[in-house]
Amino acid sequence: MKYFAYGSNMYSRRLAERISSCRFHAVAWLPEYRLAFHKRGSDGSGKCDVVYTGNPGDTVPGVVYEIGEADRRILDAIEGVGRGYLGTSRDVVVAGKRATVYLYVTDERAVDETVRPFCWYRDFVLAGAREHGFPEAYLRMLEGVGCDPDPRPERERLNRRLLQGDG
Repeated sequence: MKYFAYGSNMYSRRLAERISSCRFHAVAWLPEYRLAFHKRGSDGSGKCDVVYTGNPGDTVPGVVYEIGEADRRILDAIEGVGRGYLGTSRDVVVAGKRATVYLYVTDERAVDETVRPFCWYRDFVLAGAREHGFPEAYLRMLEGVGCDPDPRPERERLNRRLLQGDG
């Protein structure tokens, strides 16, 4: 199946740590949406979400991976389907053509406009965007996302090691 990652799972090393069957398929664009970091995660920090705007000028770039159906169920559990995220389908644009993909959107009950991502989480999103050659303007937008240090130093260290390729 085709899975559209637009947050920390865009970084291929992070997704591969989570599910072994992932294979890069293509960079894609989700039209008429914008990126937000307003999903309250189980750790209390902000996680990514896509928000429908209806504006043809808005688009969220992401990465389409092919994953096995069994691994989709594993990823659903990791991402928290039923506990903040909903698994759903949307149409994205891949090389000028529409394709239906699976992705996660935030359950409205988990939206919290006051949360900020931990810096390591924001950096996963940025690393994935860089890895897949996203436009400079998008990279600058991500660099400008305010973030907070993780209050759990060991979690911070583990995620930084993965970001540096030592995970």
